[in-house]
Amino acid sequence: MKKKNPFLNLKNTSTFCYQPFHHINYSVDGISRPCPRGQPTGHISNKENGWNSSSWKNLRKDILNGVENSICSDCKALENSGATSYRQMSFKRQWSTNAFESYEPETGEMKTPPTEVELRFSNECNFRCKMCSPAYSSRWESFLRKRPEIHKKLDNYYEFNKESFDSSTQLSYNEALINSLEKWAPHLRSVLIAGGEPLIQKEHLLSLEKMKSNANNISLFYNTNLSTLSYKNHSFIPLWENFKSIILKVSIDGDPEIYSFVRKFSDTKKLENNIYTVQNELTNLEKIIGTFTASAFNILRIIEAVKYFTKLGLNFHTSQVQYPEIASTQVLPPQEKMALTKKVNGFLSNLEVNMEPHFKEHFYWEDPDKREYQLKSIKEHLLSTLNFMNFKDKSSYFKEFIEHDKLISQSSDKTLLDYYPKWKDYL
Repeated sequence: MKKKNPFLNLKNTSTFCYQPFHHINYSVDGISRPCPRGQPTGHISNKENGWNSSSWKNLRKDILNGVENSICSDCKALENSGATSYRQMSFKRQWSTNAFESYEPETGEMKTPPTEVELRFSNECNFRCKMCSPAYSSRWESFLRKRPEIHKKLDNYYEFNKESFDSSTQLSYNEALINSLEKWAPHLRSVLIAGGEPLIQKEHLLSLEKMKSNANNISLFYNTNLSTLSYKNHSFIPLWENFKSIILKVSIDGDPEIYSFVRKFSDTKKLENNIYTVQNELTNLEKIIGTFTASAFNILRIIEAVKYFTKLGLNFHTSQVQYPEIASTQVLPPQEKMALTKKVNGFLSNLEVNMEPHFKEHFYWEDPDKREYQLKSIKEHLLSTLNFMNFKDKSSYFKEFIEHDKLISQSSDKTLLDYYPKWKDYL
C-alpha cells in the first residue's frame, strides 16, 4: 500500500513548516537547528548529529499535529506581529517533494539525510555591522577584546561567553561538519553557506571540494557581503560554475548614504563592481538578492534602499532585527513610525510609476515577469517591515539605543545623530 503523504493540505495551517523534513542549519558553535530562526535541536559533536535527535523528532510530530513547539517561537513572534516569518517564506522555495517517503510518523524520524544543509564555519568576518555581534563577526570580537569596558556594558545585549570558542574547539566542529557534508553530498540538492563572511574563510573552499563530485546536482545559496570574489589565488566564479546553480543573497542594508555607516569597513564601489561581475560572468547565476536587514539604524532609508537595489538589478528582500532588542525598529519614537508609515504607504500607492525610472537603469528588468516579481516583492517586504515596526511600542528604549550607538562608535565615526539630526529633539 502506498504511504499517505502527511504534508498534503498542511500549507495553510499555523504550525506546518517544510524545514524540519529536509533542512538542517549549523551555527558556528556546532548547534543544529531546523532553520536560522529556530531554537537548538542538537549538536554536531553528538552521534545523532541533530538530524534525528529527540527534540527534532518531537518537532516534526508536533507541526504535523498542529501543536505549537517552542523551537519555532521566533517565527511565531514574527507572524503575530504581522511580519512574514521564515516558516512562511519557506513555502515559496523548492524542496524535496519525496521527503515524506523518508518520514516515519510513529517516531518522527527521517530515514534519509537532509537534502538541504546550511553551514556556518566561524564568525570570521571583515565587517563590523552595527546590528551584529561577536557571534557572527570576528571584527566585533576583536574590537571588544580591546575594549573590555565596552564589552562589559554590552553584555546586557549579547551573550558573548556562549558564542566564544577556542581555536581547537572550532576546528573540531568544522571537521565534523565537513565530514557530514561529504557523507551527505550524494543526497544534497541545496547547500546554504553563511557566516561570519563565508567568502573569506578557508573552510568554504574545502567544502566546495568535498561536494565537487556531486556538484552538478547541488545548488549553492550564499548569505554574503560580496566584498570579494576570490580567496587567495582561487577565483570563485570557475569553482561555482561546477554547481547546478548559484543564488547570492547579498547583505547591503541600505543605499550608499547609509551603507558604510551601518556596515563598518564596507566599500560601496567594490560591492557594485562585484555585483556587476557575477551578473555578467557567472553563467549559472540563478538569482541575486539584496537583503535589507531592517533595524533602527537604517529603517528611515528603506525606500532609498528599494530604489538602489533595483538600480543594481537585485531582487528586494528584508529581514527584521529581533536581537538585540535595542536595535529593533520598534524602539523608534511614535512620531517617526507614523511619518515613515505614511511615506511608505504613499510610495506603494503608485509603486509601478515610482519604480519605472529605476527599472530602466538595469538590463535585468527588461523581462516583464521579473519586473512584476520585483514589484510584488517590494510591496510584500515593505508591508511586512511596517507591520513589525508598528506591532509594539518600545520607544522607552530609544534614548538607550542612541547611547548604545555612541558606545559602539569610535571617536572618528559618525553617529546616528549625524544622519538623523532631528532625533536630538527626542532626547
